[in-house]
Amino acid sequence: MKEYLFLNWILVMGLALQVCQAATEVTTNNSTIQTGAAIAAENCCDLPGDANSDELMSIGDVTFLINYIFHSGPPPECCAKGDTDNNGKINIGDVSRITAALFTQGPLPVCGAVEMTCSADD
Repeated sequence: MKEYLFLNWILVMGLALQVCQAATEVTTNNSTIQTGAAIAAENCCDLPGDANSDELMSIGDVTFLINYIFHSGPPPECCAKGDTDNNGKINIGDVSRITAALFTQGPLPVCGAVEMTCSADD
């Protein structure tokens, strides 16, 4: 029950933050990823963590993955963008990695295998 309440809290906060989000950059481990502003993507996984394929990494990607994993939402167009820890599956760990990169300067998302098939592991 606690997990369900926490995830619903993330969804509500995600919607609020998505409306208010301005362009920012997240820098960690000498790497920088732009968030909250359009980024041109040339192939499937030029922007790891952009699960909803809107060309930016934001709280919207967190919401998208939670919807996919727990509510049978649509899979990412590019599964590799959703597998942010490159373990071959999309799960809550991928959501955590995006959230950490956005809000706590945690490790940046990485691309999963570009040829992977989406499978949610809840």
